[in-house]
Amino acid sequence: TIARRVKLLPDSLQPTLQLAAVLGKRFHFDELHKTSGEQLHDLLTKIRLLIQHNFLEETAQGYRFSHEKIHLVVYEEIDDKQRTTLHLQVAQALLNLSPERFADLAWHYQRAGDIDKAANYYFRAGQSSMAVSAFTGALEFFDQAIALIEIEPSSLTTDEHFAMLTTRAEVLRILGRRDDQAKDLDTMKQLSQDSPDLTLKTLLLTAWLQTQTGDYDKAEANTEKAQALAAHLGNQLQETEALIIAGTIRNWRGQPKDAIPLLKDKGGSIVNLS
Repeated sequence: TIARRVKLLPDSLQPTLQLAAVLGKRFHFDELHKTSGEQLHDLLTKIRLLIQHNFLEETAQGYRFSHEKIHLVVYEEIDDKQRTTLHLQVAQALLNLSPERFADLAWHYQRAGDIDKAANYYFRAGQSSMAVSAFTGALEFFDQAIALIEIEPSSLTTDEHFAMLTTRAEVLRILGRRDDQAKDLDTMKQLSQDSPDLTLKTLLLTAWLQTQTGDYDKAEANTEKAQALAAHLGNQLQETEALIIAGTIRNWRGQPKDAIPLLKDKGGSIVNLS
């Protein structure tokens, strides 16, 4: 069996094989070298022996396990505590080698049990995907980030949690998933109860969603609340946004004349909606 083959390997090769398994089915030499801390010549010798034993194969980009099942068995045979330590070592090495590999960093930190860093890097991976309009991929990363902090104990602040939900809600809006967007806004409403600033943001986002889905009565009610709260907080920018929403509602209801006064700023000129 594969497990027996692994146990028959010399003890000197076991750590290298285990570290390779934590890196993944495919890996680059510099990742293994940086994480292991071994001398170049010693590490190359061990890799050559693992290739001779048909555990690894060389590729144009680096190395890979000769079979997916071999990788799986080697990985599962690692002691839980040791596996956690190795994932943390890999994450720290990747930070130096490829700090832009957010998804890989997130996965290794998650397996190492560092939930806050894992969530942060999943979120950054989502932002990176969002920047190139890969919205479906971005949503998957945001889902992973938010699931971690909502299921596992986390030290992330309410503001950080709220920011993640706000960004995911925007992706859901772009993808046309209104029901899921509304669920995130409900969660944001709960998070914002002790924060007037977050409450204001939630009211505005909710009003926009209700406007876009034709629920004009509820949209107007939330817009009025947002306008009053913005005025109380002295937030002129968001007070203007509330007026824009109110004007948009009137316009979409077929009342353009009623919309014009609402779409004017305090100086009397039409607000630029572009």
